Amino acid sequence: MMKTYSRAKRVSDELQRVLSNVIVTDDPYRLGKVVTISKVECSPDLRQAKVFVSVYDKNPKERRKVIRKLRDKSGNIRYELGRRIRLKNTPKLLFFEDDTQAYMEKIERIFQKIKYSNEESGTGE
Repeated sequence: MMKTYSRAKRVSDELQRVLSNVIVTDDPYRLGKVVTISKVECSPDLRQAKVFVSVYDKNPKERRKVIRKLRDKSGNIRYELGRRIRLKNTPKLLFFEDDTQAYMEKIERIFQKIKYSNEESGTGE
């Protein structure tokens, strides 16, 4: 059975690929940090795109600084995106920090604590 993908999903995937080149590979905005475009979600009318960015820095202030810089430069990034991808309207870009990695690390620490407490009490396997 073939999967069907919506136009918004296909455009989101293409935006993610192109934004990775614009922001991560070219780095004209001198972010100074390792960043990844982890996800892009387009609205059904393709006028807005939520861009989720993973910033690899332990300092939350530095991560917020990178997101702020991307938000400040969103007009320039949108212009460059419009040059590289053919769409009737280039979507407005809304940047958000992707905290999935931090959430996964937090869950992992909780599991480690549970495992450690079970081993101490003798109920662990």
